Amino acid sequence: MNFLRNILGELLPFGLFSHRFMANALIAIIFVSILFGLLGTMIVNNKLSFFSDALGHSTIFAIAASIFLRINANYLSLSLVIFGVLFSITIIQIKYMSKTSVSTVISILSSVTIAFGLIFMSKNGGMNKYANLFIGDILTISDQEIYWLILIFIFILSVWRYIYPKILAISIDSTIASSRGISPKLIETLFTCLIALIVSYSVRWIGVLIINALMIIPAASARNIAQNIKQYTIISVVISMISSITGLILSYIFGLPSGPSIVVCCTAFYAISICQRHFKH
Repeated sequence: MNFLRNILGELLPFGLFSHRFMANALIAIIFVSILFGLLGTMIVNNKLSFFSDALGHSTIFAIAASIFLRINANYLSLSLVIFGVLFSITIIQIKYMSKTSVSTVISILSSVTIAFGLIFMSKNGGMNKYANLFIGDILTISDQEIYWLILIFIFILSVWRYIYPKILAISIDSTIASSRGISPKLIETLFTCLIALIVSYSVRWIGVLIINALMIIPAASARNIAQNIKQYTIISVVISMISSITGLILSYIFGLPSGPSIVVCCTAFYAISICQRHFKH
């Protein structure tokens, strides 16, 4: 970890990254923003924006239940990941088992889990003590949590290389994809589990209320600019990284919460992409 901090200290001429907590936050936000930029492209393409939003909000239940059941704080991230993966698998299973639209299924499950989460929180000492979970605090991430984040990063990229062409084919035409031996149910399950993994693990630092924005806005911005799928992916990742790093720096300089600051930077890029698209046409 010191090796990564030293490299970033050399590359970025900002004295603020000499602070250990800021260096850790920068390392974490780089890995998270790359994954958000990648996964966000197919979330937008497959019209799953509501899913990632519901997943982030539904972690309220997992957090509240973990606290209510007095699960050791060291295992909170694990419980969030397990819940997130189960939540995503449940949605895909119901989607293929019933005639209900996926957006309706997501809405129902999200509403129920949020309701139970708020009940647990209110029964365990009031809501004020959990306020930080809603906006997150990337500055609190520890070395050990970064190690786990790097492992998750490597795992998601490995799986992503396998499912990317398949999820792209499904987003274009699921019927044709099926005729070519691709199982939409399997690939969609794997894809939503990847989303669940990174959202559930990072939601405590990014914040329940804004994590969806960080995943969707860079991809939406890139879609307004890109001419092909390769550009779409690259631009999405670049916007995600630049917005995240800039937001982190601005939050430190002006004493602002990091998550909302990053969202504002992402939104600025989206506004620029809209203008660029408008003037181009």
